Amino acid sequence: MKIDPGNEEARKRQTIAILFQKALQEENSGNYKKALEYYRMTLQLDTQFFDSWLNAGAIYSKTGKPDKAKYCYQKAIASKADPRAYYNLASVYFKEEKYADARDTLQSLIKKDPRFLPAHLLLGYTYSKLGELDKAEISIKNVLAMDSKNKAALSSLAVLYYERENDAMALRFIERILNDYPQDIMMQKLKSSIFLKKNNEKESIHALKKIAENDPKLRKIYDLLESDSGKEVKESIQARKKIAESKSKKDKKDWFDLSLMHLLDGNPKTALDYLLNAIEKN
Repeated sequence: MKIDPGNEEARKRQTIAILFQKALQEENSGNYKKALEYYRMTLQLDTQFFDSWLNAGAIYSKTGKPDKAKYCYQKAIASKADPRAYYNLASVYFKEEKYADARDTLQSLIKKDPRFLPAHLLLGYTYSKLGELDKAEISIKNVLAMDSKNKAALSSLAVLYYERENDAMALRFIERILNDYPQDIMMQKLKSSIFLKKNNEKESIHALKKIAENDPKLRKIYDLLESDSGKEVKESIQARKKIAESKSKKDKKDWFDLSLMHLLDGNPKTALDYLLNAIEKN
């Protein structure tokens, strides 16, 4: 009796599909060892099964096994020229600080799929690491050509221009980000730094005021002062602040002291207002 090759292939595909679903379930549950076993079983049935190579590579990357991850991504690329495999392989190279390999892989990806946006962004980061800042700028601008509001690209250009001491362009992109994300702490700090570098202390402090109440480091200080162990310190700060504020005439040192005391008492905006007064007294 002859076996129908079509039926045999169909049964194999069905088995692969079942095993692959089991692998996904185990992976989603965090049972990576079992997931890898199922992925291996699918690959024993079909060595060109792209999705298993791709997912196995992701597990190895996530669990700190870059060599195995790269092997899986290379096998995935050999089975199908899918941009995800190129991108994931480049990401492993980037994490390993093998920037030339990351660059070459990303360039191959972009030749095959020029619209794959994450590749342009990662290529920009890679060029930056290689010290090729002009090429980094071009790659990141390619992202904005596809997505004009891409926050990662806007932030990258702001930092790139800041590092190249092109403050005008840096501020231009910082303002674009802050227009949509007014509480972005990194951009507010960058803005403050630029003004401070220009000896514009007032604008620098105004920029810091925007983020003072949302800074997680300040929040930790305030949480500590609100705890039982910090109550005595806080009471002392409040007492000293009351005495300082009662002075009819305040010199520069008084304003600095009040600024610090308000900062520690959980009023960062007021603290920065007092700091402005201290600077104006200079």
